Amino acid sequence: MECKSLAELAGLSVFEARTEARGLFAATLVELGMGEMTLTDALRYYAKEISTQIISARISPLEGARKIWNAKLKTGIKGFHELDPFVYAVSEAEDRPMDRRFFETAIKEQAKLWVNFGA
Repeated sequence: MECKSLAELAGLSVFEARTEARGLFAATLVELGMGEMTLTDALRYYAKEISTQIISARISPLEGARKIWNAKLKTGIKGFHELDPFVYAVSEAEDRPMDRRFFETAIKEQAKLWVNFGA
């Protein structure tokens, strides 16, 4: 994705980000035709983007599921369970290495659903 505000946002220093990031992020969403987003909307969008990377083999299923899990944790949203299949699969894969292939397949299947989300 490319737009003027996103490029400016990416180039902000840490000091500038404190004061200018919110405005530039809002402008980026408008320029990209996305409008305002709630945290859950942003998580859904992120899950779809990561799922696309999983399906196209740009990242491994476990790496993608871990990214989705970390994003969910960082938001602190309670009661949002749509991403739980990714969370469950990656956490179980870590605890059950002999079943890793099973969980990778499960993550790919879930990613296929997310790629088509909102289509």
